[in-house]
Amino acid sequence: MTRFVDGQTGQIHSVHENSEAHVEAVDRMERFLSIWEEEGCHMVQMSCREHDAYAANSQFITHLMGRILGSHNKQEGLKKTPIDTSGFRNVLKLVESTTADSFDLFYGLYKFNTNSADTITNLQSAMTNVVQKLRAKEQQEEEELALRRQQRREEKLAAQQQQKTKT
Repeated sequence: MTRFVDGQTGQIHSVHENSEAHVEAVDRMERFLSIWEEEGCHMVQMSCREHDAYAANSQFITHLMGRILGSHNKQEGLKKTPIDTSGFRNVLKLVESTTADSFDLFYGLYKFNTNSADTITNLQSAMTNVVQKLRAKEQQEEEELALRRQQRREEKLAAQQQQKTKT
């Protein structure tokens, strides 16, 4: 016996695997999947939980990054330049392809996949981490520069004192 929850009503249904309803449902599902296979899609069997984790990690983060980069500096936006790298051209393609989709599609990726909120949190944390590393490196360089300047002043002072001692 197979049990499933009706997505609209939340009602639990039981279907015997040899029943006519089960056979018809399996047939309908196989016909639906064959449409995608005929279009060249490769079907991978997995649980809903696995699918949602993969989708949040690939599809949602792709759309999220495209939306973020597409809203970057809205007045001027990201534009082609004469010195674009292949990486930047890929970024422009990402922005173009994700912002061409409706916001409702993007919202659906967020709303109907509980892993999407975690993806946002992880991305925010990663952004904070990278910015902290940049600032720490900048601080380290400033401290090293200040130390070298101090050493040069001390060397110059020592040289001046040595010169005074000779005269």
